[in-house]
Amino acid sequence: MAVEASTAPKFKEQDLQFWQLMIAGSVAGSVKHMTMFPVRTMNQRMLYRSSSQRHVGFRQALRFVIQTEGPSALYRGVCSMRHVAMGPAHFVYFSFYEASKKFLSTGNPNNSVAHAISGAFAAV
Repeated sequence: MAVEASTAPKFKEQDLQFWQLMIAGSVAGSVKHMTMFPVRTMNQRMLYRSSSQRHVGFRQALRFVIQTEGPSALYRGVCSMRHVAMGPAHFVYFSFYEASKKFLSTGNPNNSVAHAISGAFAAV
């Protein structure tokens, strides 16, 4: 039996408690970093190649790394980044974001300017 869109429960950010938002932010940030880690690895490899190597594109560099070192080379070093930085950094980021958003958007929870300023505060 399919559930109609009008009868499905509506998700509201206000229904979540502060700690739930922090955990969700930490998980979302960690997933983002894990997804982008191979791209960042390749970026670093391409930036810091020896001057004797000719210029290669992203696909060529990716193919070379996978053929010579295997696919696991794309995630080499991810464990240290995950344990040291990702969780705590995103927990603090979303703590500042949520606190400043709540303070700046009193009376108007959909205030986009308050959301933007809150993001800037959190990034600092």
